[in-house]
Amino acid sequence: MAEVDEKPNLLSAGDLLLPIVKQAAGAILQNDSLGVKSVHTTRTAIRRLRAYLRTFRPLLDLRWSTGLSAELQWYQQSLAPIRDLDVISAWLDSTGELTDYVDDASAIEAMQDIIKGHRNKATHIFLEARSSVRGVELLNRLDLLKREVPLGARASNGTKVFLPLVRKARRELQDAEHMMIEDPSRQHIHEARIKAKSLRYACEVLAPNLGKSFVKIGADAKNVQDRLGGVLDTLIVCEWLEQNASGDPRTAFVAGKLWVVGQQSWGVARSRLRN
Repeated sequence: MAEVDEKPNLLSAGDLLLPIVKQAAGAILQNDSLGVKSVHTTRTAIRRLRAYLRTFRPLLDLRWSTGLSAELQWYQQSLAPIRDLDVISAWLDSTGELTDYVDDASAIEAMQDIIKGHRNKATHIFLEARSSVRGVELLNRLDLLKREVPLGARASNGTKVFLPLVRKARRELQDAEHMMIEDPSRQHIHEARIKAKSLRYACEVLAPNLGKSFVKIGADAKNVQDRLGGVLDTLIVCEWLEQNASGDPRTAFVAGKLWVVGQQSWGVARSRLRN
C-alpha cells in the first residue's frame, strides 16, 4: 500500500470529523426502508458510521462511541438476514445458463418463492426490532447526532492526529490478511473484510483534505473488501441451498446442481486468497 502523506492542514481534527459523523448518521435515517436497494444502502451507512467510531475512537468521547457502536451493530445484524436473502435471490436470477430445461426454471422459481417467504419473516422481525424501545432510542440518538457529536480532548489537535490512526488501521488489515492466508476460514475472511472496510471508509473521507495517498490506500482497501465480499456471498448461497431447498425432490435436484456450482466458485475463490 502507498505511504500516508503528511499534508499540512489548518483544520482541527474535530473540524474535519464533525461533518463526517453527522453525514453518516443522516444517511442511516434517510435510507432506513426495506427495498432491496435501501437495505443495502442502510447497511452501508451503518458500516461507515461504525468504521468512523472504531478508527477515530481516540478523537471521540470513549463511553459514547463504544455504546453507540454496540447499538449500531445490533441494528445492522437485524437487517443482515434480509440482505442475505436478497443476495441469494440475485444469485439465483443470474443462473440462466442452468435453466435450459423447464424443470430447472420451475425449480428455481419455487426456490424464489421460498426466499420471498423467508424475507417476509425477516422483515417482520426487523420491523419489531426497529419499533422496540431499543430501536426507537437508537434512531433518536442518530437524529441527535446530526446536530451534536461528543468529541474527545484530542479532537482539538491538528489533522495530523489522523495519520497514526490510519496507519494503525492499515496494519490491522495487513495482520488480518496474513491470518486469512494462513487459514482461509469464514471467520478470518470476515474479519479481514471488516478491517478493509474500516480502512477504506476512513481514507475516503480524509483524502480531500489530507492528501492523494489516502485515495490509493482507500482504493486498495476497497479491492480487498470487494474480493472478500464475493467469496462470503458465495458461501451464503451454498449454505442456504443446503439448508432450505431440499423439501421437494425436483427442487432438491436442481438445488444440488446449483450447490455444486457455488461450491466450485467458493473453492476457487478461497485458493486465490493465497495468491
